[in-house]
Amino acid sequence: MQSFFTSTIAALALSLGIVAPAVAEELKSLQGNFLIAEDRMRDPNFSHSVVLIVTHDRSGAMGLIINRQMGRGPLKKLLEPLGIDEEGLDEKKAQAVTPLHFGGPVEFGRAFVLHSGDWEEKGTIQVVEGVSLSSKASVLKSIAKGKGPSRYLLLLGYAGWAPGQLEAEIKRGGWETAPADAEITLDDDVKTKWQRAIAKVSIPL
Repeated sequence: MQSFFTSTIAALALSLGIVAPAVAEELKSLQGNFLIAEDRMRDPNFSHSVVLIVTHDRSGAMGLIINRQMGRGPLKKLLEPLGIDEEGLDEKKAQAVTPLHFGGPVEFGRAFVLHSGDWEEKGTIQVVEGVSLSSKASVLKSIAKGKGPSRYLLLLGYAGWAPGQLEAEIKRGGWETAPADAEITLDDDVKTKWQRAIAKVSIPL
């Protein structure tokens, strides 16, 4: 019944000369771009934040804040809650002081590692040239063994947007976008990441 009703309405529309609206504009994916909070951003989770967009399609968007360090500690200590055994660990690497970052307010207990492209495993995805994402505990164990990526960022939680939500926020002027790069993403100079990322906005793609 529904298909007959639909086809009847379509035929009637054609007979009356009613033209269907144009197909929605193709979504421009922001994967591999920085999402940079404007000064007017009032959400404390995102004030002056730089987000690396990991995925963006019609089902929504997911990203990781790269300039919100929460604390520092020996990598070995950070591995304890993950239940990773200490067998085969490189003591120097395991004791290295590692920054821990706030990746976003969603699933705060979940760990992610953004890292250089010189290491990968099954499930690792390349976000942008020189930056990959891994979310298995094995990447941290590989780092502690001295066999992991040469550069990395350890984050807890992520930022997520429902379909159309991110696009609406950008249209309201809450965010600027710019092409991401490995240097800003993975370096330790957290305090200047926002300034350096916002400076890329004026650079033509």
